[in-house]
Amino acid sequence: MSYITPRTSRILNMYERFEESAHKFKRKLLKTEIGVKKYNASTLEQELFNDFKLPSVSTSDKTYWLQSWEVWDHIIQHDWIDRKEYISELFDCDNFAFWFASRMAGIYHLNSCFVCYGGTYNLDGTKRSGHAFNLIPTLGEDGLEWYVYEPITDWYVKWTPGEKIIMHNIEYRITWAIGF
Repeated sequence: MSYITPRTSRILNMYERFEESAHKFKRKLLKTEIGVKKYNASTLEQELFNDFKLPSVSTSDKTYWLQSWEVWDHIIQHDWIDRKEYISELFDCDNFAFWFASRMAGIYHLNSCFVCYGGTYNLDGTKRSGHAFNLIPTLGEDGLEWYVYEPITDWYVKWTPGEKIIMHNIEYRITWAIGF
């Protein structure tokens, strides 16, 4: 028994065509395709292992499309993910992180937003909780620059090797990062 009538199917198809048109419009409006550069996955992995000393990094694609932080910041300002309702154990930090990364690849053709697993800590070092968030490699004037992004709140901070990741008096620690 089919629960989808021919009329419902046509409406769903119209919605999909509308959504793709909206994505094309967003890419043009925000100019996300101007200045994009391709990076090999091994280049990103090596920097995360060697410079940032991450214990575990995985990549699913061979090539990642990077953009400047200025463009990423513009996208974040216009994205609505931080307005979604947080629902513990149903739509929580890992869902936000994966959804943001997936939306960036699907809408803006930027597959360089990594999802990180780790934890959050008080500044005295006591653990608050396990946590998932995003790590975004960007094009800087002197090479790669990395930003840690919290999709639940739209907080972000530039991260350089040897520094702790601190946003709003909360320390973020990464145990695993995946680019997909």
